[in-house]
Amino acid sequence: MLHAIPISIQNLSKSFGKNIVLDNINFIVEKPSIVSIVGNNGVGKTVFLHCMLNFMKYDCGEIRIFNRNIDPEFDSFETILGK
Repeated sequence: MLHAIPISIQNLSKSFGKNIVLDNINFIVEKPSIVSIVGNNGVGKTVFLHCMLNFMKYDCGEIRIFNRNIDPEFDSFETILGK
């Protein structure tokens, strides 16, 4: 039996003008877990989370939550969670 992967992000990129903040980021959480994202100020942690939660549009890449492809144009966070 196949289990849904909670979070899968492939080749996520986001820039603001010529400032590339996320450059082809790959991230996967294979089972329900507590995950920490750490780094220095200004490295893109908040931008990454905003893109993952669909609060911010990203330039390219694919985000899947429980095997559901998230459309940055149409899906709200409530839709992603099934509320």
